[in-house]
Amino acid sequence: MKLEIAYLADHPEFVPLLAAWFYDEWGGGWPSATLEGFIKRLEGRLNRDQPPITYLGFYDQEPVGTAALKIREMETHPQFEYWLGSVYVREDYRRQGIASALIQAVIDQSKVLEIDRLYLYTRQKEPLYAKFGWKVIETPKHRGKVVSIMERCEGG
Repeated sequence: MKLEIAYLADHPEFVPLLAAWFYDEWGGGWPSATLEGFIKRLEGRLNRDQPPITYLGFYDQEPVGTAALKIREMETHPQFEYWLGSVYVREDYRRQGIASALIQAVIDQSKVLEIDRLYLYTRQKEPLYAKFGWKVIETPKHRGKVVSIMERCEGG
């Protein structure tokens, strides 16, 4: 079985599925989050050549994971323009390199778009992102929890 990565723009029928994944995974940490809100945000990421761009990972035409190249992910940090976000892999497919492949797809797209700095925030996955060259630059509170903001600079 080989992982295939595609643009969500080529598979908009999966927007409700991804929204359900995100709501189940992150909705509880965000009191104003609704399933409809996640759907609306995902519908705004149906791009192929300019951010925001969402990717889907498939096994046998079945979606198993996602990642996105986003714009200004944290309202508290508008000076940071481009972000890796929405990295999610179905629980039954975790620890198989899917997240890494999706992260690499976002990095590759950022290079094509000549984006030299990417940011992300995480509460517990710093070692995963460090493998790709991200470094913790700040540890603020976000939505009531301490997170690590990480930065990746192209070429160093």
